[in-house]
Amino acid sequence: MPSNISKQEILSRRLKKLIMRIKEKALEIYKKKGISGLFYSILRKICHFIFETNSHNWLIRNLDSNEIEIKPDIPLIIEFYNFQETLNWIRNQNMPWMNNRREEEIAIKERHYWGSAKYNGKIIGYIKVGFKKVFINDYKKSIEFPQDVVFLYDMYVTPEFRSKKVAVYLLNEASRFSKNIGFSKALAYAPDWNIPSMKSLTKAGLKREKKIRYIQIFGVKILTANPGNL
Repeated sequence: MPSNISKQEILSRRLKKLIMRIKEKALEIYKKKGISGLFYSILRKICHFIFETNSHNWLIRNLDSNEIEIKPDIPLIIEFYNFQETLNWIRNQNMPWMNNRREEEIAIKERHYWGSAKYNGKIIGYIKVGFKKVFINDYKKSIEFPQDVVFLYDMYVTPEFRSKKVAVYLLNEASRFSKNIGFSKALAYAPDWNIPSMKSLTKAGLKREKKIRYIQIFGVKILTANPGNL
């Protein structure tokens, strides 16, 4: 960026980009849900700005320990080197929680691996393997992890293939892949109410380490512990 551009001009440009994003999002919501849907979305954003909280169990697996053998109930192919294919599949699902713009930007910048599980040549699930810096949407902020730590996040399996050990297999293969490319510790998290995720994580060798609560009050974000220091 040219040195003759003032800080005020830089801030002005960033503000314009932010306003454009807000307008685009508002128009998108209006087209999908109408004026009532847009009003509800604005009201929800205001409420979340005033107060929002959640709590997650953080789990750890030492990748230097003995490997776990897990076999799914169906034949699967796991791929970790085709980020764009996984991203395109996620976008095509039309589930907003799967595709956060900030999360995607950082994942691309930091060269994260977004792995997929394929059955008969078609993607039926995915898992995101992050490191260095990861945007965690539940915390509305980026978290930096040590060089030897990998963060396994946002795993999903299509409903018709659940209860076939696909999630546990994905987690285990992601841990094995992470070990092979030089990481020594894997982290993951899940809320108390998500019992299936907690079961999958523990079956894949992750052990509960700490519960971390997130609180936002009038835009001020507070974490009771830093996941990057676990």
